[in-house]
Amino acid sequence: LLARSYGDGDSVVIKTNDLCNALGEDLLARDSRSKILFLQSPLKTFLLSALNSFERRRWVRGRLLVVGCLFARIPFLADVEPRDLSDAEAAAALWLFNCAVCQFMLAGPAAHRVLALNGEAVADRPHDTLCIARDFFGLGGADTGADLTEIPSSRHAKDISVPYDAQARARDRNK
Repeated sequence: LLARSYGDGDSVVIKTNDLCNALGEDLLARDSRSKILFLQSPLKTFLLSALNSFERRRWVRGRLLVVGCLFARIPFLADVEPRDLSDAEAAAALWLFNCAVCQFMLAGPAAHRVLALNGEAVADRPHDTLCIARDFFGLGGADTGADLTEIPSSRHAKDISVPYDAQARARDRNK
């Protein structure tokens, strides 16, 4: 994606997965127009999601295989050996790693091009959250025809055939 070229007036949105978080500073340094939006979940929400099934626990372990080698860059994780962690500790370490990456960027020279949003707000207040993101990326306002009412926010992100909203998410989390 970085090798592609776009027109000077083009706005390009690339949704990366969490494995790319550690590349944030490089992406910001590469192009002064780059911006990064971090969606962050509270620790409890992340832990509940990461530990609720065998597949999710395996996902956490897979992520740690990739980013665990970068723990040395984070002072409070430098001495942590991912293989020695329980599933809950591994999930917490992954959450801490991603939070630290975001915080380093928010404290860096390109902090004005980094926006951290609470992931809970996406489900709880989708329209307001999307307006914040739209404004941060400079994609225009209501007068530009960017109709945010057309964006579906009542479907599950992983399976759009499943109805899902803030209440369904809260029920899942409480369960």
